[in-house]
Amino acid sequence: MSLTRKIDVEGRIVLPISTREILNIDPTCDIEIKESDNGLSLFIHRNYCVFCGATSQTVKFKGHEVCKTCVENIAAESTPLPKQEKIIHEDYRSPAVIKMKELLKKSPNIKQYEMAEILGISKPRVSQLMKKLRSNVV
Repeated sequence: MSLTRKIDVEGRIVLPISTREILNIDPTCDIEIKESDNGLSLFIHRNYCVFCGATSQTVKFKGHEVCKTCVENIAAESTPLPKQEKIIHEDYRSPAVIKMKELLKKSPNIKQYEMAEILGISKPRVSQLMKKLRSNVV
């Protein structure tokens, strides 16, 4: 984004509303101006909690200001996410897995290379699927 603006007689620069909306700049933000080799750089400092708007006792979290009260409320109300199990529903199983299970029921001592030939898949793939079957993932 590039803007060209005139400085008024009092040294002010006006940012267009569209730019302020895109950058989420509101009247409570502080703008830091730093001199660099290429000119001036502007940095936006938001000094209010993104959740409740409080301006005191804020801490920076992932680029956003959050007040200590909201941090405490979030910590108190948060619950750990349930561990997701890697169980694949019957409808999503590949035909090879279904046939493999049938083969194992009929011939529990079948060799992997035999199973690969019957199913038309590679022996390493049979090995992969066998591991998953043993761990009840598939």
